[in-house]
Amino acid sequence: PFAGKATVTGEVKTGALLSRGAGASLTRPGQSAPRAMRVCPQAPRRTAFAWRWRDTVTGAFELTLPAGARVTGVPEPADIESPFFHYTMKWTAVGTTVKVERKLTRKLRTVGPVRFEEFRAGVEQVHVAEARAAVVRFE
Repeated sequence: PFAGKATVTGEVKTGALLSRGAGASLTRPGQSAPRAMRVCPQAPRRTAFAWRWRDTVTGAFELTLPAGARVTGVPEPADIESPFFHYTMKWTAVGTTVKVERKLTRKLRTVGPVRFEEFRAGVEQVHVAEARAAVVRFE
């Protein structure tokens, strides 16, 4: 049972950060995923869907746990190949450090309404991968 939250401090390094707030919250990697991966409306599309970002987006998160904490399990690597994108996510744990590396490569600039359901199915696979978490034990 986990009664509360674990508060961590550290340093955030990024190539580009767009934020309206002064702080950052580390809850799960999926919150920093490209917008198309976070939101995929259920309603049928009548117009084409267009990506807003360059061909490849990469990201890495590294967290050093406090004394007395240890990682007892990480998710299996994810490798999702679709006609629209290629997505990979890999977790590693060494000692008290947990690292997540993610890469999403866009294959097509737009997705027409006819193929949007196929696109949505691939996005759902990404959501499943993003929802997995490492297991951390606090002694």
